[in-house]
Amino acid sequence: MVEPEAEHRKTAGCKTEVSEIVQTSQSADVTAAVSAACNTINAFPSKNVRGTWVRTGGIIGVAVNEATVGNGATTTANQIWLRPFINGVALNPATDGGKTIISWTCGPSDTGQNPLPKSLLPGSCRG
Repeated sequence: MVEPEAEHRKTAGCKTEVSEIVQTSQSADVTAAVSAACNTINAFPSKNVRGTWVRTGGIIGVAVNEATVGNGATTTANQIWLRPFINGVALNPATDGGKTIISWTCGPSDTGQNPLPKSLLPGSCRG
């Protein structure tokens, strides 16, 4: 399992950055600003994290460092995604600027996008 506390610290800053970009925007379209947030892929910001980035829809991607996580994490099975929601609806960066992100869901990335095995997810992402 990825260290939950270390994982939380790395993603908390990114969640805050995305939330602030969306909430403080004077424009409804925050697509470009959200896409530019939190890009540390292959920067190895911690022992178990290869990097972070923001995908379409404001989804934060976290790639684990498969060399240190092991136990089934590979270059094709190493991603966790955090999805932002506004009042129960997934964020739409093209129209949701100025709104408040209310919640986030966490889990393995979608099929075909290198999902981390569920057994390696932090407890808070196993939902």
